[in-house]
Amino acid sequence: MKTPKIVENVTDYHDLYKGKRCFILGNGPSLNQTDLSLLRDEYTFGCNKISLLYEKRSWHPSFYVMVSSDIWRMDWLDAVRKSIELGMPCFLRDAYINDTIENFYQSAHELDNVYFLNCEGARKGYPYPDSYWSYDISKKATKWGTILLTCIQIATYMGFDEIYLLGCDLGFSKADKGEIVNFDPEYNPVNYDSNGDRHSYEAHVLAKRMTEKVGTKIFNATVGGSLEVYPRKNYSELFV
Repeated sequence: MKTPKIVENVTDYHDLYKGKRCFILGNGPSLNQTDLSLLRDEYTFGCNKISLLYEKRSWHPSFYVMVSSDIWRMDWLDAVRKSIELGMPCFLRDAYINDTIENFYQSAHELDNVYFLNCEGARKGYPYPDSYWSYDISKKATKWGTILLTCIQIATYMGFDEIYLLGCDLGFSKADKGEIVNFDPEYNPVNYDSNGDRHSYEAHVLAKRMTEKVGTKIFNATVGGSLEVYPRKNYSELFV
């Protein structure tokens, strides 16, 4: 992965990567069929418990994003810590602070590579209106339906002209049948939202609509999967 810049304020990231491309990774099982070594010279975004891949694949993203309320769960908090310790820019939600994570948040505020976002969102109100999107993450970011919406907002704010999605399989409804819907069976063994496909789909429809307004192009380079909101690209052909 390309080494990103550590800046003083989130606003310093605005249009910093204008004219460049990036890859945003979801956490679907198709990541196990994705050659991440091809991303060594690319800017990449990872989120949530992507850290489960770090040692197994000898890889980590350029940027890390975690804005879920699940941060109070110790396994998710450990995932955040692993990313912070690797020194990459980490974007966290400045909310959901309880006794479990208060000390963590206090120490994280002192770190140069951690940026806190004012983030709002839920999983309701279909179809998602334009107001559920933010072009300026220094003021507000949103997470309606999926954290990938937040990642795309950050990438757009940074100026990336082309965004390629990987590991965006959908398939959350399969969890009810005992099927694995993430790249690692230990990713989220507690529970899954059986309506996750609908939540994610609506978020991607919103992201496509809002990025098109500013000329940002999004392509789905996921190996398989059922997300058909964006034009498809063959992953391996992107590096020819």
